[in-house]
Amino acid sequence: MAVTGALGYCIAYFLTMKVRSPLWRTALFLAFIIPFWTSTLIRAIAWVPFLGVNGVINQTLMFLGATQSPIEAFLYSRTGITMAQVSLYTMMAAGPVVYMLNSVALQWREAAMTLKATPFTVFWRIVFPLTLPGVVIGQVLVFLNVMADFATVATIGGNKHALLPNLVLLFYESSQLRAASVVAVLLMICMLVGVVVALRVVDIRRLGAER
Repeated sequence: MAVTGALGYCIAYFLTMKVRSPLWRTALFLAFIIPFWTSTLIRAIAWVPFLGVNGVINQTLMFLGATQSPIEAFLYSRTGITMAQVSLYTMMAAGPVVYMLNSVALQWREAAMTLKATPFTVFWRIVFPLTLPGVVIGQVLVFLNVMADFATVATIGGNKHALLPNLVLLFYESSQLRAASVVAVLLMICMLVGVVVALRVVDIRRLGAER
């Protein structure tokens, strides 16, 4: 979530603040979201040729001389799962931030710079607080999808990691319906708690009314 939040905000800021041409902005945004038109499972499987021992990442690292032998930690590991999920869910974190950044009035930033505020001060004191609801909404979307993501964990992790959604699937396939129900309820409770905590950080309805 931290990685997707940081990358998503950078992508959103670049698209809205740095790309001036509406045509280029639309083209770049489509280039980012077109991969999401395919299923999560297909996108997860597509990472296997990149993360494998003879995959693209290892071959590139050895070609550049960064390592002498393939790194096995990329595939069937938590590292590989994290890398795949970051690629899958970064745009979910970026989407709400793009909307919030588009609603930040240019006059507010210009007024701050007229008063000799540095670019960092303008961002930290004006832009970021106004876009914080978008950050929280994006993080909630990422959190819910990661918590329910069994396909990426099974494909990239090789069923070596017992995360809650995978336990539900495992118990269901072995006809242990009671155990599957207990884990499913626990997963739902974890999701609800996570959403409540996130919404306690920022009162989205209050900020929306103020805007």
